[in-house]
Amino acid sequence: MRKRFLFCISLLLLTAVACEKETERMEDYVADFATVVRENDAVKFLLDNNRLLTPSPPSDYTGKDGQRVVISYTPLQGDSVKI
Repeated sequence: MRKRFLFCISLLLLTAVACEKETERMEDYVADFATVVRENDAVKFLLDNNRLLTPSPPSDYTGKDGQRVVISYTPLQGDSVKI
């Protein structure tokens, strides 16, 4: 009887502790279709809504100008994004 009581109390405590954990929010993460825009050595991505995204830090992507891509990014500030 005592083991069953301790088991129930332990289970209750573990459940209570698990409920108090704060949920962690993942950074804003977006995936979208874009067209590669090469300007000199810089690579930018033009979304289908005509928004031009600039990777920060600069991307080492070597795609061709006009190539269609699926880009996964986190918005930073303005049109700067982290890829």
